[in-house]
This record gives sequence, C-alpha cells and structure tokens, in this order.
Amino acid sequence: MAEDDNKFEAWKDQNNRAWDEKKARRMVWRTRLSIIFTVLRVLFILFFGYAIYKIVISSYYDSAHKGEEFDRYVTTYIETHETGLQVEKTGVQEAILSPFLTQKTSLKLYQTVGDRDVVIGKVKATDSLMVHTIFNLDLKEDYLNQQSTYDFALPPDLSGKGQVSQKDKVSEGVWSTLNKIDDGHVAQVAFSTKQGMSPEALGKALAPYDLKLLQMPVYSGELKTIKDVPFSSGGDGTDQMYYVSHLTLRPWIVSYDSKNRLSSEYYEEDSQTMKRAAKQLITDVQWLQKNGDYDEQKADAKRLDYLKQHGVKVYGAVVTGPVRELEKLQNNKNFYQFQLGRMENWNWH
Repeated sequence: MAEDDNKFEAWKDQNNRAWDEKKARRMVWRTRLSIIFTVLRVLFILFFGYAIYKIVISSYYDSAHKGEEFDRYVTTYIETHETGLQVEKTGVQEAILSPFLTQKTSLKLYQTVGDRDVVIGKVKATDSLMVHTIFNLDLKEDYLNQQSTYDFALPPDLSGKGQVSQKDKVSEGVWSTLNKIDDGHVAQVAFSTKQGMSPEALGKALAPYDLKLLQMPVYSGELKTIKDVPFSSGGDGTDQMYYVSHLTLRPWIVSYDSKNRLSSEYYEEDSQTMKRAAKQLITDVQWLQKNGDYDEQKADAKRLDYLKQHGVKVYGAVVTGPVRELEKLQNNKNFYQFQLGRMENWNWH
C-alpha cells in the first residue's frame, strides 16, 4: 500500500511539474506578446506624431512661402557674389524643409555664351538653425582647368594698393587661343579695367562692339575701408596686383512679389538700365542683410555703407559675342587681364 502511495505521489509531482512548465511557458509568451504590442503601440504613436509634425511644418513652410524665400535668397546671393554664374529662375519652388528644420535647395547654374544659355552645374545650399548657410557649387568641367568664374585686378585708383600690370601675359594667351578659332564660334570673355569706372561709362565704352555685357565687379571699399574680405595678390614685386572678393553688378532687372515669387526679369543695354541695376544691387544686398545668414554678411554691411557714400564703381566686365568681335577688345587701352571662358558654335543675332 505504501509503495502504491509513493507511485501516486511521484506521478502527481510529475504532472504538477509538467503543468507548471506549461503555465510558465504561457506566462513567458503572454509577456513577450505584451512587450511586442507595447512596442508596436509606441512606434505607432511616434509615427503618427511624426506624421502630424511633418504635415504641420510643411503646411506652414508652404503657406508662408518660405521655400520661395530661400530660393530667392540663394539666387540673389550667387548672382551678387559670384562672377560668371547665373541662376536659372523658373518660378517653381525647389527648396524643401527637413524634419530637423534644415532648408535645402538645388538650383541650376548657367553661363550665357553668345545667345545661348549653357547649363554648367548646380548650386546646392543648406541652411540650418545652428550654422551659416552653406553654398556648394557643383560645376561641370568639360576640360581640365576650365574657366567658370573670374578674378579681377583691383585698379590702384580705387583701392590705393597695387599697380597696373605692364606685361599682361594672361591676355597674350587669350589672344593666341582666339586667333586659332574660326569665325563660326562665340565665346565668353572677362577683363579688368585699369581705372575705376561708372557702370554707365563702361557700358558706353563697350557700345561700339557687337557684344553683350553680362556682369561687372563692383568696388565697395575692399582693402581700403574693408579689411576682413578674402583677397589674393599676384605679380613679381614691381607689378603687384590685388584680387578681392567683391559684389557683382548685373545689367538686368529681376523683380519679386511680396511672397518672394519671381514676377519679372528683363535685360536692356542703356544708361537708364545701368542706373536701375545699380540701385537694385543695393536693394538686393539690403534684402540679403535682412533675410540671409552667410559668411560675408558683416563685410556686406560695410560695403553698403561705402556704396551709399561713394556710389557704384566697376572695374571690369564679363562679355560674350563672336570671337572676331571679342578680339577687337585688345585695342582698348583701358582693358587688360583678359580671361577666356566657354566657347560655343555660332549662335548670335
């Protein structure tokens, strides 16, 4: 009888252990499922909250026309601070706002060669809450060392520094190259002037040539009243020349409406347009000062003060037209330091 009782107890213990193991496994799975469902609920809440957050900031960004404002900011900065580059203006918003409140845009860059606008790359700009706007120029180069932007020698009568080059070996290479090009081509050329000039005076000096005036470097007190701007120098000691970061004057008028949308853009070559363009340059830089956040902002404030006090003086130009017409520029004794840009097959009015 005792032996039977022992067997019964052993059997009972075995069944209890089996039941306890099943119960434990059920509890483990219930715990796992509970954790999984909790994680899924948290992820759903986070995703839903993120979606609502993104919809709200995107709606505000679009309704406040912040994208158009950022595109205008990048366009205005490039066309007033880079020489040789123009930004495509379609009126379509390209800027986007990331969830981290970083604005980004990518706009096409082009150069006018003859009557043709040649796409040469993009400007990619990023603006965050923590740092200045970062501008990256992604330029296409068909050849090594191809000229896309230009440097201009400061005339001593404006800056009070340096000298006018008497050797001008840079220009010799340009004329040697153009001499080998046949009549069926157009090109873009940049040059410096030996003295500072008003935009109207430079426009009149170029009037006898069948060329299109595209851009002009503006002297705004660099090296004289503004010390904190990037500059470089060249020459052999007796022929010292200075090249500085500068503002750029465009002889065309670009207008935006109150919502920073492009409303008009037109080009004219006459003295009145030059005066309007000079006024617009000051207006554009003032707008950048108010709406931008970029490295040369403090220098631009000093530039504005100088321009308002002394007026707009230029010391070079970027022009385009037939190669034979460009060659005639070498006969103008006030033009030097020529630089050759892109060339294209004939396309001229």
